[in-house]
Amino acid sequence: MRGLNELEFDYDLLADKIAIAIASAPKENEVLWDADQCCQYLHFTRRYFLDKVSKGPDFPKARVRGSLWLKNEVTHWAKR
Repeated sequence: MRGLNELEFDYDLLADKIAIAIASAPKENEVLWDADQCCQYLHFTRRYFLDKVSKGPDFPKARVRGSLWLKNEVTHWAKR
């Protein structure tokens, strides 16, 4: 068995893979959250969030058939 000092890394390949992962990640203004993610961030129960908060006139409108919200809109709403 080779020791840790004997391992060889292809740092160029690693850097390329990291660059591809970063480039293919969604932009901050494209990240969608479901109800559970919104609840976790806002510290609300799922029922309260879905029955009250998400239906409020000042809460961001849901996307994609009403079940997903843009993360940056939810965090902006929470900080207002």
